[in-house]
Amino acid sequence: MINHKVQGITVSSQEKGFLFLFAVVWTASPFLDLLRGAFLHLPGLSAFSDYVGPILVWSGILAGAPFVLKRLRMPDILFYLSISAIYFIHYLAYPENVEVLNFYAFTFLCIVVPQYFIGLVLNVPKFNSLILNLSRFVVILQFWYVFFYGAGAREAEMTSDSMMEAYAVLPHLLLVLSNLFNKRNWVDIFIVIIGLAQIFSFGNRGSMVAIVLFLLISVLQLPNSQLSKAWKLFISFMFGVAFIFLEQVSYFFFNLISAFGMSARIFEKVIEGTFLVDESRTESYWKPLLEIIKNESFFGYGIGGDRVVGGVIYAHNIVLELLISFGVVFGAILFIWICIHIFRGFKHSADATSRNMVLVLVCSGFVPLFVSGTYLTATSFFLLLGVCTRNIRHIN
Repeated sequence: MINHKVQGITVSSQEKGFLFLFAVVWTASPFLDLLRGAFLHLPGLSAFSDYVGPILVWSGILAGAPFVLKRLRMPDILFYLSISAIYFIHYLAYPENVEVLNFYAFTFLCIVVPQYFIGLVLNVPKFNSLILNLSRFVVILQFWYVFFYGAGAREAEMTSDSMMEAYAVLPHLLLVLSNLFNKRNWVDIFIVIIGLAQIFSFGNRGSMVAIVLFLLISVLQLPNSQLSKAWKLFISFMFGVAFIFLEQVSYFFFNLISAFGMSARIFEKVIEGTFLVDESRTESYWKPLLEIIKNESFFGYGIGGDRVVGGVIYAHNIVLELLISFGVVFGAILFIWICIHIFRGFKHSADATSRNMVLVLVCSGFVPLFVSGTYLTATSFFLLLGVCTRNIRHIN
């Protein structure tokens, strides 16, 4: 077996192929988008711009598949086959959902769910430095794209892609931020600042909630040798005070950030009282779905049922989406299993590095699903499930 060195770590040829696959997947947004844009502007190569991304992805799959397949167990294969079978059964059981099922079939079954296998195989403690460097690269690259290559922060705020861009940079920002708790350096401080600048510019509330939650949990779980109980209580107290006087704090930051010419949309929504509960979203999405659940939803309305019977783009809430898709009983059981699985994955993490990765993925791939997005396109969510399975098996 031929061994190679990757950032000073000895890996086999197959493991090197897997790392290439992970690098492509982990940096896909915005790297592949920027690469496509670069090809569009290169003389003689613009015709290949639509193919460069798929070529890289398929190259990663071919390079990483042997390493992944050797490490899968029968339950893992059954997990994927069960999801696929349920998806195709819904074609027969809910023919009215065919259009929605067709729309998400390839993305969900061929891109999103396979992220579970990547999380299952990924050795986070061993390759933490590589993952961290990739995340640093993504935050810097997207910052350059948004503020220099793109149309600027304020115009980016108004585009329909701003939410996707915010959630794309979120796991990378949180990973760099988590590293500051262990090793403080000016490079990571700078990267965190420009990452936060992007989130503020996009005006995405889900991302901000995830960041605050991540900070609070990270502080509370620090060992007493790094942060005493008194400091933890003080920080928790300050979080509480900030929440009680949220409007006054928001006014301060609204004026401060506006003075620098940046978007203060997040604090504006706090002042308006629409940060946590958006009346337009409640009226347009959640209220109609809640009425449907109350009336008749024991067996559910199938995958994509929220789009069909609810007449909405999607539920914007993973609980409602599961209840509509699989019924009150099975949807609730599925949601409870997800929560238990994530909790066990966090609890049984072998070390702080693995635990931090779970926390990063919870805050960037699971928490946002309560206010936006859909599990049918949530790659980080299935990556999280895979990482949790790996952690649980390490203990068992």
